[in-house]
Amino acid sequence: MKNLATLLVMAFCMNSLASAQWIQQQSGVSSLIGGICFTSSSNGWAVGQNNVILKTTDAGAQWSQVTTSVNDAFYKVTFADSTNGWITGEHNVILSTTNGGNSWQSSSVGSPYDATDYGIFAMMTNGQIECWTAGGWASNAYTVIQKLTPYGQFTPEIMGFAGRLVRIDFLNDSLGWAAGDSNLVLKTTDGGLWWNKENVSPIPNHQGFNDIKFFNPNDGILVGDGGVIMKSTDGGSSWNLVRSSKNDIFFRLALTGDSTAYAVGGVGDSAAILVSTDQGATWTSQKVGAPSGSWFEDVYFLNDSDGWAVGSNGLIFHTTDGGLGTILNTPLLIGPATGDTLAASDTALVWNSVPSASLYEVQIALDSSFSNIVLNSKSITDTTLGLKAFFNTVLNPNTKYFWRVKASSTNGISLFSSIWSFIVGTITSVNGPQLPKAYSLSQNYPNPFNPTTVINYSLPRSSFVTLTIYDDLGRQVHTLVDNEQSAGNYSVDFNASSLPSGAYFYRIQAGTFTQTKKLLLLK
Repeated sequence: MKNLATLLVMAFCMNSLASAQWIQQQSGVSSLIGGICFTSSSNGWAVGQNNVILKTTDAGAQWSQVTTSVNDAFYKVTFADSTNGWITGEHNVILSTTNGGNSWQSSSVGSPYDATDYGIFAMMTNGQIECWTAGGWASNAYTVIQKLTPYGQFTPEIMGFAGRLVRIDFLNDSLGWAAGDSNLVLKTTDGGLWWNKENVSPIPNHQGFNDIKFFNPNDGILVGDGGVIMKSTDGGSSWNLVRSSKNDIFFRLALTGDSTAYAVGGVGDSAAILVSTDQGATWTSQKVGAPSGSWFEDVYFLNDSDGWAVGSNGLIFHTTDGGLGTILNTPLLIGPATGDTLAASDTALVWNSVPSASLYEVQIALDSSFSNIVLNSKSITDTTLGLKAFFNTVLNPNTKYFWRVKASSTNGISLFSSIWSFIVGTITSVNGPQLPKAYSLSQNYPNPFNPTTVINYSLPRSSFVTLTIYDDLGRQVHTLVDNEQSAGNYSVDFNASSLPSGAYFYRIQAGTFTQTKKLLLLK
């Protein structure tokens, strides 16, 4: 019976892990945990109220309490590298370590201002540690930012703004932002020597901002009270409201990759984790089995998939899949070949089908980092995206574009595909019986077909032509043409009697021209 019970428990755990997105870890404490940080996949720290400092060396499977001489509430922990770290808390409390947390010392300088340091940010740049804290005291209506000196101490700077700061974040050693009470958003472009206040329009049911982060110098996200999530595309000069709800609150943000963001807090009476894969433009809830009446205070991701969320009543949750559940296969791009010039307006972007996927998202951008996206189509049920409707509108002639694809289903999502590029050439129509003036590839006829169909194409000049058939997994199944041809109009018969029913693609390459279209075989 004991063995049977053990097997049942193991089976239950395996089924839970197979379908779970966030798994609860046992912190061993009941106090609110306000901050978490990892220096490797195994070693991490969490801090909270009632002098709580926790350490793990096994990715959170076990947490042990660390004692210090300071007895206070701690809000945030951060590390610049594996050895240098800081913990901030109430009443000017700043603890520091230079030996990976084996010991902690008070590193505050005894500021005359009773400012609580809510936020802290640290990084290593050019071999030097850069570290800032942000705080203040709401009742006294002043804002404090402190920067670590080369001597290991923090120098407070009393800002000329009313209200406390609760979060500070830097993109590099010069460009940073801070946010806090009411509509307080600050920006620096000189490493914190000077801060300017950014204008944010008043928001109903909103008391303050709790976090701010930027993907790049232009694209950033703000979260706060009243369920507020805002997005900026101009470096923080202006902000657009994405969502708000008076019964919700978001405390912290985490960014992964170049477009994914996580926001944690409480939605209604439940702890909540929201995720965005488009730099904060849209958000979806992730599955979390936290108790009713709880909330999350902080979130930290070591990489794209390995993350932790902490909150009320000692909550610690861990994910190894980005909270996405089932990870779908990454789509493989088929055509047009990367770098090709598209000379005809009926070109389509083509990729392979992903098992279990129900939707595909296609992004087209002016740059390979996708900071300037011109088209983001999220609800494609097929494996092609026709470009005819976008020529001379979204897509301009003589312009290079980059594109990528992501698959999704009700149970999971894939990573984005590799990035390919194409160039929109000058579009020229074919008129009269003369030789073609432009390369073109026509849709096969009939389509659907069984088992034969005709494919027509045109060559404005002598070219080496390859006309190839692929299945929906991107595998080459037949070559129809593979030789030099003179300028003119051509027809090729394709007999698919040896192939099973399904979707196929035919791709022509003639000189620098390439184009891919879809055909459907129904037997």
